[in-house]
Amino acid sequence: MSKTAVFLCHCGDNIAATVDIGKLKEKLSKDENLVIREHLFLCSEAGQQMILDTLDENKDIDRVVIASCSPKHHWSIFKECIKQRLNPYMFEMANIREHCSWVHSDKEEAARKAYSIIKGAINKVQHHKPIGVVEVPVNRDILVIGAGIAGMHASLELADKGFHVYLVEKEASIGGNMTRLGRTFPTDDCSMCTVSPIMNKVNAHPNIELLTLTEVTKLEGRVGDYTVTIETKPRYVDVDKCTGCNICTEKCPVTIPNRYNLGLDDTKAIHIPFNGSVPNAAFIEEEYCLKINKGTCGLCEKNCPADAIDFNQKPLKREIKVGAIIVATGYQQIDLHNTEYHYDHPDVITGLELERMIVPSGPTGGKIICPSDGREPKTITFIQCAGSRDKRHKEYCSGICCMYSIKNAKIMRAKFPDATINMCYIDIRSPGRRNEEYYQLMREKNINMILG
Repeated sequence: MSKTAVFLCHCGDNIAATVDIGKLKEKLSKDENLVIREHLFLCSEAGQQMILDTLDENKDIDRVVIASCSPKHHWSIFKECIKQRLNPYMFEMANIREHCSWVHSDKEEAARKAYSIIKGAINKVQHHKPIGVVEVPVNRDILVIGAGIAGMHASLELADKGFHVYLVEKEASIGGNMTRLGRTFPTDDCSMCTVSPIMNKVNAHPNIELLTLTEVTKLEGRVGDYTVTIETKPRYVDVDKCTGCNICTEKCPVTIPNRYNLGLDDTKAIHIPFNGSVPNAAFIEEEYCLKINKGTCGLCEKNCPADAIDFNQKPLKREIKVGAIIVATGYQQIDLHNTEYHYDHPDVITGLELERMIVPSGPTGGKIICPSDGREPKTITFIQCAGSRDKRHKEYCSGICCMYSIKNAKIMRAKFPDATINMCYIDIRSPGRRNEEYYQLMREKNINMILG
């Protein structure tokens, strides 16, 4: 007759201090269909060896229950151990630590509950059936969604290993928010100097298929075999022909807010996203284009020396098959309108808007000004956790705001030696290599740290 082995773990005193393992073992041993063993740490090498020895000594055991901690911790360890003697799916875990000993102080109640949890696992494992391993072919192509710094690094690492990568980016250029930054902490390196070579390497890599102005619209399948529907918006510019001369932008009569510069300046309905864009080609924002919407104008087409304008382009929908998907969609700034921060005032700006001012190629040519009147600021205040760590907005900490504000405070002090600079904070969080040193260096710059 087949039997079930039940292994009781003391987990040091994490379980044994509350649950009397000896009495539990004695009670379970009354069932002659059970083989009961106990160990101080079942997950240890000695504990696993005891499991194997027990299975070797009792050939009629065909099912196993491990009474220990949460399966989230050591399920894979016990599965691999049992796999050496039995089908690994003839095994069940009974969580008598998180679900019992850690949440009860009454030892008698804890013992009764532990017994019930174990009996439940014993009954459940009786219904388990051996499951075999089936090998299926896996598609080696990979989809990476988002071509910011994370998506580009992931794509390059995979492409260098021989995988074909579809890199999908919804904007007209790759690079993400990192291209908007002036400098990066804690080295104060030029952001574009760092990211630009990576962008060009991605564009030139033979194993990376770069798809800008493209979004995922449908996903079907399973791990190793996904069918993904992607849709590419028309650029209305032939990337292979465009030379990036900007004549089209100069001739375009339609002025629109510059999304890349977060509305701090204007651009034209046809433009190259930013200096160093990849691909380095213009695109038309169709909602503003007179030719597309009204059938008039067409000055860009008439004046393009490379004949790159193509108003016949249509949205392109296609299906691709991939074996794995990496989501690297980055972040968006929280909307701070209608908050206590008075973001509607022109001189209240976000950290990313400040970054665009810092950059020499940005909307102000690298000058830090008050947007309301163009003057240099005399007092600069950084407000930390604006919209985060707040139940009304985002409850979590972004993990980077302290550090990039510290970086920008240092830059402001270098630009304005006589200005009053304040930083209002809840906590300063500076995890990571060299970040605490970077913070301490900022403290030496005569910046007022205001708690609250």
